[in-house]
Order: sequence, then structure tokens, then C-alpha cells
Amino acid sequence: MKRIYLVVSVLLLASACAKKKVPQVPAPPPPPQATAPEVKEQSPVPVPPKPKKPTPTPSPVPAVTPNAPPPQLGEILSPERRRQLEKEFDDSIGRAKAVLDKAAKVTLNAEQRNNASRIRTFIAQAITARGKDLTTALQLARRADLLGVDLSQSLR
Repeated sequence: MKRIYLVVSVLLLASACAKKKVPQVPAPPPPPQATAPEVKEQSPVPVPPKPKKPTPTPSPVPAVTPNAPPPQLGEILSPERRRQLEKEFDDSIGRAKAVLDKAAKVTLNAEQRNNASRIRTFIAQAITARGKDLTTALQLARRADLLGVDLSQSLR
């Protein structure tokens, strides 16, 4: 209820502020311009040519091509940690695919079909992300694995 009063009061305040007229201040008159003294015509005086600007030398920094992909940021993994994450990834994907194979042999209800579809989506996303970001790929694989556990339990 307090929110309604707060919203109404804010709207009334905003509309009252919008209706107020701001007095217009007339613009000051332009300052008088000084007239330039008349110059008598004289014979043309030769004007020396302006010196040419030196041309810039190319910079030693290579130019960035517009088609080059931006550098990717990511976690730096030791070889041992990378092997561990890849093993977990392979295990999670393997278990999720095994559940999908098991589910393909039985008739599924609507909720089970939905879960199987979500598992397939997570597997596809995980495989796509594996080359770019292994930790994100592992998280997606774990989600597919957890959904696979739920689907497996509902098949019993």
C-alpha cells in the first residue's frame, strides 16, 4: 500500500514539475562590432611560400586489421589442471549421453522428453565451448550430467 502512495506522489510531483513554466530570459543584444579601418590599395606584395610540413614516418607498431578477431580472455590452466578438467568433462558428457541412449529405448512422457531435450542442448553447448573455455564447457557438461541423473531416476 505504501508503494502505491509513493508511486502516486512521485507521478504527481513529476507532472507538477513538467507543468511549471520557466521564465524566458531575453537574449542580450549582440555587442557592437568594430569597423575595420579602410585600407588603401597598394601594389601586391609577394608572400613567401609556407614551408611544407614533414611527412610522418610510419610507426613501428603494426596496424590492426579490421577482420582480425579480438583477443580472447580466459583462465590460464596448468597442464595437470587441464587434464583433470578434461577428464571431468569427458566423464560428465559420457554419463549424460548414456542416459540419453537409455531413454531412447523407452517411451517418454512430456516432462521426460523436455529433460532429454535440455540434456542434448547442454551437451551441444559444452562441446562447442570446449575449445574456447574449458571451465565453462565443464559447467555445461555438469548441468547435462545432473539433468541426466534426474531423467535416469524418472525412468525407473
